[in-house]
Amino acid sequence: MTWKTTNTAKGDNKLYSDAGGYAPSLDLRFASDKNLNDFVTNTPLVDHQRSMSGSNLSAGTFVNSSGLIETAKVNLASNSNYGTDWSKSFFAQTPVLDAIGPDNITNSAFTLIANNSGGNNYVEAITPTVTVKTSTSYTVSFFAKADTLNYAMIRTNGFTTPADFKRAYFDLLTGVTGERNAGDSSDIVSYGGGWYRCIYTFTTDPTDTTGNFYIGLASGTTEATASYYVPLDGVSSVVLFGLQVEEGTTASPYIPTTGVASAAPRFDHDPTTGESLGLLVEESRTNILQNSSFYENFPWSFLWGIETGTVTSNSEIAPDGTTTATKLEFGAATTTVQLRQSINVTGNYAFSVFAKKVNSGDSLVVSNVSTGDTPISSGTEEYSDGWVRYWFTVTNCLQLRFQFTASVYVWGAQVEEGDFPTSYIPTNGTALTRSADVATITGSNFSSWYNPSEGTYYAEVFSTSPDAETILSSRRSDGVLIADGFKINSSTLYNRATCYLFSTGTNDFINYSPVSGKNKLAIAGSSASTSAYFNSVNGSNLATRAPQGITVAGIEFGGTAPANAHISRITYFPERLPDATLQAITS
Repeated sequence: MTWKTTNTAKGDNKLYSDAGGYAPSLDLRFASDKNLNDFVTNTPLVDHQRSMSGSNLSAGTFVNSSGLIETAKVNLASNSNYGTDWSKSFFAQTPVLDAIGPDNITNSAFTLIANNSGGNNYVEAITPTVTVKTSTSYTVSFFAKADTLNYAMIRTNGFTTPADFKRAYFDLLTGVTGERNAGDSSDIVSYGGGWYRCIYTFTTDPTDTTGNFYIGLASGTTEATASYYVPLDGVSSVVLFGLQVEEGTTASPYIPTTGVASAAPRFDHDPTTGESLGLLVEESRTNILQNSSFYENFPWSFLWGIETGTVTSNSEIAPDGTTTATKLEFGAATTTVQLRQSINVTGNYAFSVFAKKVNSGDSLVVSNVSTGDTPISSGTEEYSDGWVRYWFTVTNCLQLRFQFTASVYVWGAQVEEGDFPTSYIPTNGTALTRSADVATITGSNFSSWYNPSEGTYYAEVFSTSPDAETILSSRRSDGVLIADGFKINSSTLYNRATCYLFSTGTNDFINYSPVSGKNKLAIAGSSASTSAYFNSVNGSNLATRAPQGITVAGIEFGGTAPANAHISRITYFPERLPDATLQAITS
């Protein structure tokens, strides 16, 4: 297995030929590669975090390539590499980030070395405390590479009684796993360059809620040979990288974390065509409904009209592939059915629900008859197998009601503050919040490809909301946000894309006509001039000016005004491309 995803879609390299031979120094192909790797250097330069540090947080959902809604995976380890919240055993030297990891980034991996106290004993790096559910399967994984020793081990502490007997061993030369506890499982997967991903799956006890993992050195792969004992010689060592702890029995692609548990980036798809849309970047939203599923009792109730109908739970396959949709059937003389819940909100809120006709020949109309202001906007989004997500935005609502004109399957209701709906946040007994997506490139990851004298940014974006969407922002050397680089606003008042990356003007924008589907933007700047194009249209109100002393030290996707968009691609050329070239690559 290689670190890089190589499923590049046909046509991705057309941008290079359209650029007339100019070579990019950064190319993030989020839609086709479905990862955060830079295609030019084959390194994951983007730091993505969606915090899962609170008990009321949702990992977020996305549409997978099969058209089903899927919940993002979560790395429960608060810091996936050795940091200030890790510790070490008494017999280990303090680990140092001193090696190139499987991500091909210098000093991203750490070396675990035995101290020189003499004798034999445990040598381990101790992870921060991890919160778990009782009687639940978890998979812990880490990357390891042989150094002076050829073996690594992992054990639990605090999850089981006695904890010391929950461990697994890995041979980093032959790529095989050794002894592990009865009932547990382990695996080892080659990532090339001597790196292996070591994987261990176990089940927590009925009383387990928190604990640690100990990643250590070993001298073999069987308990019988006391494999956890190694010489304390100041030399014995292995190289480690990328701890991940996740619920379930399989290891997901690695999710880096920095300081907090984090959910994976979401590579979204069109729910009907399966087209890959790219990286979904959204603001934080809360589904205030405490149960987004439907039951015959509180908090949901039903208004049938003339006579009572029938409610059948778990009667149809829902948009997430589970049989959890509820069927609402009419009585003989019923003409409409309403799904309702008392709710009292002030301001603009988006209401949404997934619905599907029970009888394909019926004419289904879904409307909002909530007590309060009339809907100020509405829309639909088609999903596979006849499912449609219906949404309405209302102001100052007292009672939520969805009205249907035919027998219907329903699933996935959401009420969130805002002028438009965002991705579905499942709830079951309590309101849940999806943290904002924060994706940045800073430090050496930024300086490795950025030219401070001149350059050109290119972006492909699928818009998801009618409000301002900051696609890319720049930060100066002290970390302060400078301005929005690509900002699309497709409302009726402001059809424009602002471009501030190479100047500080407040009126630099491109008038444009928004399109459904992919939009292409490019902005180029040098000491002489700045230009920008949106879908081959030149910025009619874009001032021609030079950069004004800005020292850029990084960029972020989303910025302080969240994107609420799918970013299909970000490409950077370390030179100012001619206007004719900008027009060509955005056509």
